[in-house]
Amino acid sequence: MEIKNIKLLGGIGISLSLFSWFPIFGILSLLVGSISTFIAFWKISKIKPEEKIFKNAILGWFFAFLGGFFIVLTSIMTASNNLGYMLLPWTIMAIFLGISGNFYKKALYSISKVFKEKLFKTAGDVIFFLVV
Repeated sequence: MEIKNIKLLGGIGISLSLFSWFPIFGILSLLVGSISTFIAFWKISKIKPEEKIFKNAILGWFFAFLGGFFIVLTSIMTASNNLGYMLLPWTIMAIFLGISGNFYKKALYSISKVFKEKLFKTAGDVIFFLVV
């Protein structure tokens, strides 16, 4: 698979992931988008044997998943009407999403460095600043 197709696959994956906030369709969109994005990261790490690209992408997804878990936990605790119970999960979620953004940024910086393509570096900056 050539780099042009891999970029297209990753772009489609990220675009599908953006629709994750839609009810019902969002879960499927997030799942398909995440899988296609992971395939793109994996293919890129196989073209240029840079192991940390895929590793950082997996860690970024894992911390984003943990952040999402704390969002769900917060919505469950909202029924208690106690701000103290809601503040801790939101804080933990923000920390996990910040860590996630940093790992995605590292993965995209590595891709930018390997392929000498500044667009990946820009994408890493955008993801990091949107999360933080």
